[in-house]
Amino acid sequence: MLGVLRIGRRLLALIIAPLLIITVAGCGSGLNGTYTDEMGIVEYQFKPNGTARMNTMGTVMELEYTIDGNELHLEMMGGVSQIFRIEGDAEALVGPMGVTLSRQSD
Repeated sequence: MLGVLRIGRRLLALIIAPLLIITVAGCGSGLNGTYTDEMGIVEYQFKPNGTARMNTMGTVMELEYTIDGNELHLEMMGGVSQIFRIEGDAEALVGPMGVTLSRQSD
């Protein structure tokens, strides 16, 4: 009887451990949502997979981004990277020259 319980616990652990790893790995790995500047000139749509779509007055670019602490690094064309500071619970992004992008409600 004791052997069956040990096997049952091990089997349960083998099933639960990968599920926990998948759940934790998927949490908080990126931004998700739409951010715009105050005048509505530029809009960024972020996906949690590290990609973003920037729309500036009708010109659309696909971008990649990474997050390092409270910094968002946007990879622009030509290998140039723009760095934004993530504020609060990602409610705002503050970028070069103080440009602030605010999260829009979906």
